[in-house]
Amino acid sequence: MKNQSIGVALFAHPSVLEENGSSSIEGVESPYSVNGPHYFVTIVDNNNSLVIVPCFSKPGFGRVEVPTSARKGHPSWSGKPCFINFQQLWLTSFEALSRAAQAANDKSTPHKPNIVDPKWLKSAWRMNFISNAVH
Repeated sequence: MKNQSIGVALFAHPSVLEENGSSSIEGVESPYSVNGPHYFVTIVDNNNSLVIVPCFSKPGFGRVEVPTSARKGHPSWSGKPCFINFQQLWLTSFEALSRAAQAANDKSTPHKPNIVDPKWLKSAWRMNFISNAVH
């Protein structure tokens, strides 16, 4: 996979991620933590160790809007509002993410993956990091 998964978004179930050894590496308190199936975007790919972040359909604490011009894939991914949360980092494996996506009935395919433009993703993550460091 070596960085080929950066920007890939899969509709996945967080409880299945946890059942397969994944965990949130940022201490996010409820009611802000992700519940139920959501899109997760890969932001780091270190062979089989991935860092993913959840996406939400509404703005909220720690969320950054992903413009439709930066997204491609299934209409449920590319055609609706999307807000990525860089505050909720999850450490997972490709296998765990695949199982969680299968459990959530992800609609993407290898020939038509859900993607966030990696250049936009890198820029947004950097700006979010800088903004949080200043505050």
